[in-house]
Amino acid sequence: MNIKEDKIELIALKINLKHNNCMSDIGFKLNDIKLFLTTSIAMKSNKYLFTIEDYYPINTNKKVSFIISNLKKNPSIVSMENSFLEGRMLRISFLEHSIDSPYGLLNSLGVINYREISQSGIDYISFLLPEESNIKQIIDILNSIGKITNLEKHKIDERSFNFRYMLTEQEKITIQIALSCGFFDNPKKCHIKDIAKELDISTVAADKYLRDAEKKIMLGSDCNYSFHNM
Repeated sequence: MNIKEDKIELIALKINLKHNNCMSDIGFKLNDIKLFLTTSIAMKSNKYLFTIEDYYPINTNKKVSFIISNLKKNPSIVSMENSFLEGRMLRISFLEHSIDSPYGLLNSLGVINYREISQSGIDYISFLLPEESNIKQIIDILNSIGKITNLEKHKIDERSFNFRYMLTEQEKITIQIALSCGFFDNPKKCHIKDIAKELDISTVAADKYLRDAEKKIMLGSDCNYSFHNM
């Protein structure tokens, strides 16, 4: 059966947000640390989110205690659930108010492929929208909890996705660690063995993840969108 449907033109947005109560803005002790939003799930009431965040790099127990202590003091956090340190990656899960979270506020607007990285008080957010009409509403919502310092938008044909070049979660983590530890710096500040140690895997496996990720990035991109300016 031959089915013909109109193409959907998605909107890709990249936003830098100076966010109130952002955990990466709690003092100079975290200036060198990146916060990765791993997942955020809306509870049935939609009042709360179950959130998991990764903090990297963590090189002292004092930083672990500092982060956990400040999370407990953060008015956006309802309760701490769990935390563990693996290598220099600190993973924390907690319950938070939806109205204090950029993702929590945008989730109802049908955002797709939401990603968020924070450092030094700035949330670097990227996601897709099914239609352009929600952009003004998104800007108003985000400005209600902070200040947008940069916004970029691009049109994307949904059938232009090249899933072959999408990074796996393991490849993303490997790239993140390689960037953070200075693997791509000149001169290098770390080596494959250091990345493998952080991931608790063999150097052969770490090398494969890194090479596969680099190849995909060169052939496509992490998000695999064919961007063109509006």
